[in-house]
Amino acid sequence: MSAIGGLDRALDSTKITGFQSAIIGLCALTAMIDGMDTQAIGMVAPAIASDWQVPAAAFGPADH
Repeated sequence: MSAIGGLDRALDSTKITGFQSAIIGLCALTAMIDGMDTQAIGMVAPAIASDWQVPAAAFGPADH
């Protein structure tokens, strides 16, 4: 149990380095870009459905 307490104190007392900040930033950017396609189709699906004359429900989840 004391080893866990020592680890907590060690993590709390160390500062975040520039490299760690860069990794956190890259992870956040990756997550943001990964979700962008989902947001984009949500915004343009009604216009595409209208142009293609298909129901908007056709843009739902794909079934196997």
